[in-house]
Amino acid sequence: MAKSSTKLSWRQLEAGKETNQAWQEIVAASEYATFFHTTEWANAFCASLPNWQPDSVVLEFTDGNLALLPMLRRLDSEHRQSMAPYVYGGPIFLNPPSELHMDAINKIPRWFSDIILFDNPFSPYPWEQEGLICWKIHTQVIDLSPGYDKVFANCRRMIRQNYRAAEKRGISVSVAKNLGEVDEYYNVYLDSRRRWGDNATLFYPQKLFHEFFQLQSEARGIRLWVASLDERVVSGVLVLYHGKHSVAWHAATHADYLSLNASPFVHLSAIRAACDEGLHWYDFNPSGHLRGVEFFKESFGAERRRFYIYHSPVFTRSFEANSGDQEMPS
Repeated sequence: MAKSSTKLSWRQLEAGKETNQAWQEIVAASEYATFFHTTEWANAFCASLPNWQPDSVVLEFTDGNLALLPMLRRLDSEHRQSMAPYVYGGPIFLNPPSELHMDAINKIPRWFSDIILFDNPFSPYPWEQEGLICWKIHTQVIDLSPGYDKVFANCRRMIRQNYRAAEKRGISVSVAKNLGEVDEYYNVYLDSRRRWGDNATLFYPQKLFHEFFQLQSEARGIRLWVASLDERVVSGVLVLYHGKHSVAWHAATHADYLSLNASPFVHLSAIRAACDEGLHWYDFNPSGHLRGVEFFKESFGAERRRFYIYHSPVFTRSFEANSGDQEMPS
């Protein structure tokens, strides 16, 4: 952390164009920002879920540094999330922060009476929140720096065998080429939700996946990888990219095709592409403590990376996504 100065003041940028420009500048400069910190993520969600709007806070310091706390706000209440829905948030900076920069940004959450904050497991700067309730969570990540061959060799034997079996069965993997394939994947997702039952956490509308496909078509950090058999989409994973970080935010496989092992095949195809592009991380995203899901991710050689969640003593325990309120992950 940079050395502190005793003479440092700041101002909050006005919401709108000034904040949005600074938001994009900070995210572009930060080495530890993820796609969840971007305006693309916030705007795609708010375009699909009309009860929400971007409501980030940007501070401009007299030494030229900028600090961003990305947030969304519920329009029908004072509830805020950094970042919704239950994905990495936390502060990022234009330049490395001093203790005084951190002190200033750390006060922001207590401006609001109803807020939940997910930390960023890739941030090198501790972000301790006094006065808020804290609990631990973890994600599971693969370090891609050794290269794909070593990553593949580090997978459990079962995963390697499943990959080869899917290849022999004629499964093919590509980035979704049109909205027709996006809609096929969405139907796979609906089938998976029926199978997950009470273990499903949030429900996402089809429009959200259309928004993501538009970003993909503009090469703005999203790719929907789909696995197909006989030109029918049977599995897929939506991967988000920013800097050296890739994260598998959403994945599903149709129940009728589970025996084809398409899920390991599509993940490893996305992992190979990330390695080829020189990315550092393939992040499986938190699993909500579902042991079967965690075991699957660990089978790729993924390791746990802990971080924290903070929330105000009284806050709205829900993220409304098209069909009612859904509980936060446990």
